[in-house]
Amino acid sequence: MPILTRSEICRLLPHGEGMCLLDDVQWWDESDIVCTTNSHLNKAHPLRHRDTLESICGIEYAAQAMGIHIALTAFKHEQTSLLGLLGGLRDVTMNVSRLDVCTKLLNIQATCVMNTGANFMYTFHITTEEISVLSGRASIFVQRPKDQA
Repeated sequence: MPILTRSEICRLLPHGEGMCLLDDVQWWDESDIVCTTNSHLNKAHPLRHRDTLESICGIEYAAQAMGIHIALTAFKHEQTSLLGLLGGLRDVTMNVSRLDVCTKLLNIQATCVMNTGANFMYTFHITTEEISVLSGRASIFVQRPKDQA
């Protein structure tokens, strides 16, 4: 049973329903989050280009998992608009060329390895039952909009 449903995730991310790519949060604690989704199989996926969903789009799946984790841990479900920026990627490994060829549920795991309150570093790993799909490290920078600072 998921801890957070898609509708609850949509309230924590600024993307809106159409761009919310994760179906649920299966588990989280102060350093880790595990999410799942089948949205990569959706023919109307917002990141599809020329009827394909490239592997690089997995970065957005990981970024959304990190954003949810930051909202749950660092900002304790604050209902304020936070601006999260992907600052950099390192050690990214893509083991498939397209996400839409993965026919099984995607598991997205992110682990916070640094948290300064406004700057975060995560490792992330996307898998299916059979394979490792994508992994790497990401830096996330969070700021409040000027009218809320």
